[in-house]
Amino acid sequence: MSDEPMDLRPLFDGIFGKQRTVLYKRPEFERRELDEMLKELAKIPLLHWDRYVFSREPLDGRISVNQRQVYMQKAWECGMEWADKLKVKYGNLSAERLADVLNMEVEYQTVPENTDRVLFAEFKEPNHIQVYMDAIHRVEDFLSLDSIKEIIGYINIADILLLHEIFHSIEEKHKKESKSLSLVLRHHPEAIGITLDTHGWAEVNVLIKHMKRKFPVFSLKMLEEIVATDNKQRYAFSEDNTKIRANQGHSLAVELELLPQIPPEYLYHGTASRFVESILKSGLQKQTRQYVHLSNDIETATKVGSRHGSPIIFKVNTMTMYKEGFTFYLSANGVWLTDKVPPKFLELVEL
Repeated sequence: MSDEPMDLRPLFDGIFGKQRTVLYKRPEFERRELDEMLKELAKIPLLHWDRYVFSREPLDGRISVNQRQVYMQKAWECGMEWADKLKVKYGNLSAERLADVLNMEVEYQTVPENTDRVLFAEFKEPNHIQVYMDAIHRVEDFLSLDSIKEIIGYINIADILLLHEIFHSIEEKHKKESKSLSLVLRHHPEAIGITLDTHGWAEVNVLIKHMKRKFPVFSLKMLEEIVATDNKQRYAFSEDNTKIRANQGHSLAVELELLPQIPPEYLYHGTASRFVESILKSGLQKQTRQYVHLSNDIETATKVGSRHGSPIIFKVNTMTMYKEGFTFYLSANGVWLTDKVPPKFLELVEL
């Protein structure tokens, strides 16, 4: 028998088809001086960075330029809102002091372990931030050049990165607990062994006791923080703070004590492209929920649709529906609700 290794490529080509994989070739770019590049980048208005942000987003190319700009504006406003909240609550603290107050563990390492990626910093659940000084020192060498300082002035890169990761920690904080809370208060209270009353209310002390079985550190303070910081205001306490319920989205039969409302002329519904054919045929159905959910604007509807895949937006002629006898409700957190939307009241929106 020959010692030469057997060439299996003909066999693989026969089974899988002839492989024509083209080797990746790194593109070549014109080399430019750093200060020249920074001068041009500095001319770009802040809110025009949506082009770069969306270049790595799966939705890129599926939403319009105007929609991208709207999202960029909202992201900027969200960041400013959280910055203001933190400043009001904690004062004008340094990045390290703020991390300490928020019980974050900050570790400064030279380089990240077990990776060849260039990393500046990263957040690791539940409360750990690692800052990698090798990459930071390399950037600081550039920033110390007189030609660069003239353009951007003095920047503390380590502090900026630390604050960036602190924001990530705020985004991720109590995420698992919040998801579990949503499941319990809207769909399956039996998952943790509690019951809701006919209006969807759960006893706060009972809820906390049973949530602790899954999340040992769950507390009233954590529950209050989840309710206060939920960006969709999904939950509400009773007036005496002894009970809590979800504002909408139930698959359970609960009476939310909502009063009929006169809707605006149009509302919007976000969904995924795979549901379009069914919706055009049968309209919007509440499925397992108590009501069909409608949004006030295209931006909100697009966010809703993006959760399910490539977003598709329907405009709903709600005023015509209302005049024909359909009933609408407005939840405590601003979501419009109705029993169904027949196809004749729907119009596809081009994004």
